[in-house]
Amino acid sequence: MHIEFAGESAIAERASALRVALSKWLTDLHISPDRAYDVVLAAYEAMANAVEHAYESDSEPGTLDLHAQCVPTTGWVEVTVADRGEWAVHPPDSTRGKGVPLMHALADSTAVTTDSRGTTVRMVWNALTAE
Repeated sequence: MHIEFAGESAIAERASALRVALSKWLTDLHISPDRAYDVVLAAYEAMANAVEHAYESDSEPGTLDLHAQCVPTTGWVEVTVADRGEWAVHPPDSTRGKGVPLMHALADSTAVTTDSRGTTVRMVWNALTAE
């Protein structure tokens, strides 16, 4: 079971709509509300980072992909958010920089990779348990 949104506009309104779609999908799969909350919050943070950081130097919004899958036999849920931009580097600021640590705290496993094609965030949860 999976959902996929590819080439979506990396704008705040679209990220919000994708957050709603992901939440509905998890609800339809009967994922516990606590675990679904973790998945949706972490995925939205990854999408918000793509919106805010990946295309900062571009005049037009870029794109992002959201892919989520659930393996019912194991209960594992995997969410991947990818962009094709180059993340802006910001000077240290005590009000910024909380997103990636939040993703790590909410997911059972989180990997953030960046290369010349963009940034990919892959997060995995055991949806049979909620912490």
